[in-house]
Amino acid sequence: MEFQQNVSLSNYSTMKLGGTASYLLEVEDINSMIQAIKIAKKNNQPIIMIGGGSNTIWKDEGFPGLVIVNRICGFEIVSQEEIGTYINIGAGEIWDEVVAKSVNMGLSGIECLSLIPGRAGATPIQNVGAYGQEISQTLVTVTAYDMLSETLVTIPASDCNFGYRQSRFNKADKGRYFITGITLLLSKLKPMPPFYPSLSEYLANNNIFNYTSSIIRQAIIDIRSSKLPDPNIIANCGSFFRNPIINPHLFHD
Repeated sequence: MEFQQNVSLSNYSTMKLGGTASYLLEVEDINSMIQAIKIAKKNNQPIIMIGGGSNTIWKDEGFPGLVIVNRICGFEIVSQEEIGTYINIGAGEIWDEVVAKSVNMGLSGIECLSLIPGRAGATPIQNVGAYGQEISQTLVTVTAYDMLSETLVTIPASDCNFGYRQSRFNKADKGRYFITGITLLLSKLKPMPPFYPSLSEYLANNNIFNYTSSIIRQAIIDIRSSKLPDPNIIANCGSFFRNPIINPHLFHD
């Protein structure tokens, strides 16, 4: 386990901005992550864990502690059931590659989340959603390291307090859990309408009436590519967008 010192955080953000981290470590397994956390705690250093660095803008003064870069990978079929397929996914997996793998298996449930930048472990934090799908619809469990109890825990989706672009991980328990993996239940059935309005429009304009997860994924890629720059080419924060929510009284006024 080799800690890097005074590392430029601009290399760990899709915005390509930021100062330096006092220490940085890329971890590929849970044991290394836990060991790094214990060392940082012993030295009274603040700790933060990141994935792909999208939706992140580092301060110019950097981070005065340990930055853990999650590279814990894995894509394992747990079981095949009549209702669908259970898959364990490492938090460090590139999210769009996870979507691509599931679509290539003929599974549906996350195809509308195609081309979202970042790593799999970030998806439960803000309950990632797009084009009518949210990760909470397919998530079964989250595995994480609990900074309070200093143990690995498994949190069922029902205990994640999911809401619109939110969860316990970015609200009440922000900073408490370092996510190491997620388990999804994906359907063996084809996607069925009604679809999100812009997706329906795309399908109609292209005379597409045979809906498969692969076809829907490509449609989403085309739509997103027409609206958003690739962060690998043009520096940007990713694709975070949140619709305003107002009460019925204000809406009618």
